[in-house]
Amino acid sequence: MAEHHPLFKDLSGIVGESNVIDDPVLLAAYSQDASLLPPHYPELVVRPGSVEEVVEVVKLANRTKTPVIPTGGRASMCGASLPLKGGITLDLTRLNRVVNVDEANLKATVECGITWGALLYELAKVGYEPCFKGPYSGHAATVGGSISSNTIGLGSAKWGQAGDTVVSLEVVLPTGEVLRTGTAANPRAPPYLRYVVGPDLTGIFCGDHGIFGVKTKATIKIQPLPKAIGYSSFGFSDLVSAVKAFWEIQRTQLAEDMVILCDRKSIEQILPEAPQVFEGVEALFVFIVQAPDEGVCSAIKSYLDSLAINCGGRDLGEMFPKTFWESKYEMITPLFEWGMWTATCHALPTLKIPEATREAITLFKEYRVDELGMNYIATAMACGSNAVSYVAHTYFDPSDPEKRKIAEEIWTRRKRRVFEYGACPYWTGVGWYKEAVEYMSHEWHEALKKLKRALDPNNVMNPGAFEIWEV
Repeated sequence: MAEHHPLFKDLSGIVGESNVIDDPVLLAAYSQDASLLPPHYPELVVRPGSVEEVVEVVKLANRTKTPVIPTGGRASMCGASLPLKGGITLDLTRLNRVVNVDEANLKATVECGITWGALLYELAKVGYEPCFKGPYSGHAATVGGSISSNTIGLGSAKWGQAGDTVVSLEVVLPTGEVLRTGTAANPRAPPYLRYVVGPDLTGIFCGDHGIFGVKTKATIKIQPLPKAIGYSSFGFSDLVSAVKAFWEIQRTQLAEDMVILCDRKSIEQILPEAPQVFEGVEALFVFIVQAPDEGVCSAIKSYLDSLAINCGGRDLGEMFPKTFWESKYEMITPLFEWGMWTATCHALPTLKIPEATREAITLFKEYRVDELGMNYIATAMACGSNAVSYVAHTYFDPSDPEKRKIAEEIWTRRKRRVFEYGACPYWTGVGWYKEAVEYMSHEWHEALKKLKRALDPNNVMNPGAFEIWEV
């Protein structure tokens, strides 16, 4: 019988033996995320069920200088929580409760291991929904993982990124102290506001990939379930006109969500019936309006529709946007029928979409993607009033060495070009760390290392992330 890891007994005393894994076969499941990056194996997986258990695990890891990698649904396409130096993968998915719904302050406090799908379901029971509704992988993706990775997703047109709707966090720091941010830093106050008293400590933990601590609870903005929903889609004969209309609507921030398909092939991939239904359409977008009653919804939709029409848009009806919005997290899963993909999602000023699309398609032509039978998609989703999450990547059969090699070469070149044309990835991971450190300023990386050194003197939290190997 195989010997257990030296920390197995101590960890079992904290979380129970059934919540500690050191079987190599089971560890394999935690060695990868949804990307094609090479596996990195943890030495143990620990599944805590309370913040108190997280505290004790982190204290033990700090005493023994054992790496700790917090993880949620492992839905990342970039290696955000791969255990680069082994150690303990801290699986937070048992922390999956809605702790409190504060209707007076329109906030919900949730444990960070809850998935977005479960959160939507639980909040709907009491008549609410989260303002930011999670990424397209929301059946698996967790609230904590999205905050840690700066996710852009459903509802971002109006509400921004995952971290933008966070008002307070409960974080177990690398040395075991429990920090509460925002108004919750006052033990006599509920978590209802983010920016108070001093600097924004909440923001330090948004996008940190767990290098500064373990997020155990988050208080996020919620809104009443809408009484009315409006669906619109418009087609255009050219991408420039489509982007102009998209931006005109986006900057009003009246739409809850907006997505654009940037070329004819992308439209045909997503909507196989497009050749018959959308003749002459080279780009299209959809937007969603939510409102407290039909009158308000109709007025907003009519106004936004007029902006699209004034830019040359052709009304394509509500079937596509309605299917998109009602299916929520089902939109991305069917795309895997085309094969795997390498994530090039990055934050881009909206008006640069035509330039980014031209460049991406030129690269795909250089590699003869069409001739090889590899699909691609060029699309973007709105984030706030001026930016988008822009995506242009290929789909390929990972068992085909030639196609995999081409896809990886395209990924490498695309990652570098993202920085070179003035954009930035908003979620990174092992797949992006090298480029991030190369292209972001030296001062940025040094400040990150100084914060890491101050909060995590033994460098136990996700060591190696952002190329921080030593502190």
